[in-house]
Amino acid sequence: MITATSVRTWELDRTPDLIDLVSAARDNGHEVLLIERPMPDAVSIAALGKAFDLVAAKGGVALEDASGKTIDFEAGTNRLLAASRLWRRVCESLGDPIAVGGFAYRPDRDPGGPWSGFPALLLRVPELAVMRVRGRSYATAVSADAEALLELGVTGLRAPAARSLEVTSVRNPLAWTAAIETAAARLRAGDAAKVVLAREVLARGDGVVSAAMVARSLRAAYPSCFTYLITGSDGTAFAGASPELLVRRSGDRAFSQPMAGSVARGSTDAEDDRLARQLEDSAKDAVEHRVVSEFVV
Repeated sequence: MITATSVRTWELDRTPDLIDLVSAARDNGHEVLLIERPMPDAVSIAALGKAFDLVAAKGGVALEDASGKTIDFEAGTNRLLAASRLWRRVCESLGDPIAVGGFAYRPDRDPGGPWSGFPALLLRVPELAVMRVRGRSYATAVSADAEALLELGVTGLRAPAARSLEVTSVRNPLAWTAAIETAAARLRAGDAAKVVLAREVLARGDGVVSAAMVARSLRAAYPSCFTYLITGSDGTAFAGASPELLVRRSGDRAFSQPMAGSVARGSTDAEDDRLARQLEDSAKDAVEHRVVSEFVV
């Protein structure tokens, strides 16, 4: 079980760049997670180090300490419900901790291939969480020396940064064409209402591709999206930016912002307005959006 720990929260007298914080912590050997959305609600959080992990395990969800030792376990075929029950016990022991993490689209399946370094479900109580809410920054620590993570310096890359990328498709053109034809046939036959095909590409750089640099570029390009950076147990990193809000709960109300249907931007504001009206009037895109909305509900 969890030993007695006091959770401490205080407001910072400065506004650190959260990507700089996770970069420095990762350079110094700590696991990190980051979720950042500069606009419009300006709520972001960086998780530095590991105090406890709620992580998918065989038959349920395990609670691990900083060394990876299992100190509690909740059995259940539904890992989300098992994690919920285990989280209640963590809160009873710690008081008011903060956890950051996520889960796979199918949390009952353990990821494989390039995703094998990421568990199907992970909620981490970090040593130090730094949260920014509308321009003000707060830190929450679960260990006495966690504050030192704020002062870590970036050690720099061990190899030169990539200056160019060679991009190749993982699936050959014939296989991709066949997948499209199969999807179209299923739609025509009524076997599917919506099909999303993912085209996977592999980019090889002539040097290091920094995950923090990717996250920083995404944040600058898409400030209203949710930018995220998660490090895997095998040294990999998962970074991206998403415009969609799956679910947010505030009190007894839940909010969701699914999106489907898209159109290219115009070269002028007037053209943007015309394209937006065209999108709103599109019967095809209305059906696509309704399918997604009903699925989320």
